[in-house]
Amino acid sequence: MPAGVKFASVSAGANFSCAMSTDKNIYCWGKGSEVIDAATPTQVNIPAGLSFSRIETGDNHICALNSDKTAYCWGNGSSGKLGNGASHSSTVPVQVKMPATVVDSVDLNPVNVSDNDPLKKFEYSLGTIYPGERIQVEFSGKFRRGSASRIIGNQAYFTSDETSLTGLNGGDLPNDMIVPTNSSDAWKPGIEGNATCNTDATSQNPEDLCDQVPGWVYRYNDPLGAISGQVWQDANQDGLRQTTEAKVEQVKVILLDQNDAVVGETFSDSNGQYSFTDLSIGDYKVRFEALGLTAPNGKKYGFTTQDADPNGATSDQDSDADNSGLTNSVTVTANNTREHVDAGLVTVNANITVDKTSDLGDPATLPLNNQGLTDELTINITVTNNGEEPLTDFKIEDQTLTGVDITNLTCTYNGAAITPTTVIPVGGVVNCTAILPSFNAGAVHEDKITTTATGTISQTTVQAEDNFKAESAAPKPSITITKYVVTGPNPDTNPNHRVDANDFNNPVVVNTTKPKFIYIVTNNGNVKLSNVRVTAPKPNQVITCPKTSLLVNESMVCAVTAETLYNTDTYPTLGKVTALYKPLGGAPSGVQADDLAHVKTNQITSPPKGENPTNPNTGVGKSNRLVLWMAVGLISIGLITRKKYRLNN
Repeated sequence: MPAGVKFASVSAGANFSCAMSTDKNIYCWGKGSEVIDAATPTQVNIPAGLSFSRIETGDNHICALNSDKTAYCWGNGSSGKLGNGASHSSTVPVQVKMPATVVDSVDLNPVNVSDNDPLKKFEYSLGTIYPGERIQVEFSGKFRRGSASRIIGNQAYFTSDETSLTGLNGGDLPNDMIVPTNSSDAWKPGIEGNATCNTDATSQNPEDLCDQVPGWVYRYNDPLGAISGQVWQDANQDGLRQTTEAKVEQVKVILLDQNDAVVGETFSDSNGQYSFTDLSIGDYKVRFEALGLTAPNGKKYGFTTQDADPNGATSDQDSDADNSGLTNSVTVTANNTREHVDAGLVTVNANITVDKTSDLGDPATLPLNNQGLTDELTINITVTNNGEEPLTDFKIEDQTLTGVDITNLTCTYNGAAITPTTVIPVGGVVNCTAILPSFNAGAVHEDKITTTATGTISQTTVQAEDNFKAESAAPKPSITITKYVVTGPNPDTNPNHRVDANDFNNPVVVNTTKPKFIYIVTNNGNVKLSNVRVTAPKPNQVITCPKTSLLVNESMVCAVTAETLYNTDTYPTLGKVTALYKPLGGAPSGVQADDLAHVKTNQITSPPKGENPTNPNTGVGKSNRLVLWMAVGLISIGLITRKKYRLNN
């Protein structure tokens, strides 16, 4: 025993033994193929992440149960003993593969059904079958017994990507089964004569991929009856069969019992005729599956008027099928054939059109309002039944391709709201409206409208689509500012009392050293502006504006405190405005403008003590004036200099 190791369980193999210690380690000793070759207990190397709770030994392999209830085996892997889908041996534990689902039984529905009279093919999907897994498939069906006993046959084959029937019948399928006619063949274990599928009768390679067996159906001893009829094209759509009207072949005809279970199936022949024989007496229904089939003229089949002949249900001229192809109950009596269970077909072309537009057309160019946005737009949708049959089950759907979604989509026919049961006659028009919400300048809206409806005769679903596009002008944010010199009262309302003095050489001359100014700010772009801010030329001046946002073409007047002039120079004073354009859901962008006003006073005032009243235009102040007088004095005495100075009088 290894020092300190205590065993919790022991399992003996053919020539070796293994034990699990109390700390979940595994020790083996003896001689086993691919398992162990040691005279004393030797620890088994268990992969990381595994924690075994139980072990069992075989002749030359070991299996253990992991803590997550999965199984692992190692050792000799012949005959698939390790359960991993292979026959290779392994010296380390490998996980046992389990089926995705383990069930006792399950009902399967065919994934494909094809009819090739007299054979009918059903295809089923079995999913994944793991190595060593056994699948048992049971088939059951019903056969209508007739006045004579008969032989039936069943062919079943299995194919997969790994076990295909490549090469059989020039492809991957077996040859069709040929049902024997000799009654003695009905009792054989297989149907002979098919080299590609005959495992129970003769040899076949590959083995057990296909099998076919016969069966025997005893005759029905009670009296029987029959049903027959004809399928024709009702060209004049009067519901009555004329001798000149064409017969329709290859229409599937289904016989139902009184519980609507399928009793038999067949197809109309070249004369449009069909029949069901060997029927037990009782009540049946017949269903003709012609809806939606394409007629030779390219149109779709539907059913004509049911029971148009006033002689009633026994008429040999009218159609017994309703608009879905189903007849009323038909009674079969003993030793009689119920004739003229007929179906009259009409050919129609179901069609629908849709046109989507607006008061501004399609595509529509939308103007901007004073908010810089588009106004709501009413969209008009016209849907017309321009086919050859009434339509019902009307549906309409709008898909936004770009931009905002339309809202309030409603549809009416003859002033009433559309419902799934509304019938739209040939030529009928459905009127729909929707609202395109307001959106930003420079934005685009695109959508697609889709309408569907079903023909009441052919049961064909038709569809029409139309796209609509609307866009607005590109955003052009812009702002202006004009700075006026006030020359009289109420300058904001009286233009004669304000002057826009842009010309430096033609300033406004005022009789005060404290001229007043106003700013007129205008949004001359096509979008709304916010964060409007006017700045003064001097930090201590106060500007008062009534608004911080301006609609398109909106103006406002801003007042500014008076500026003091200390000399008679022309005084240029600047006004500046900034603003932001903020689109809905977008990043803001800024605009700005400025304007100069030139003013000149004819009066002089003394500046406050200690202030250097520099003229903003000339840059000449009080100290310059003193230097100038000194220079003039020098000139008058000795003409020492020829410098020229501008006098500020």
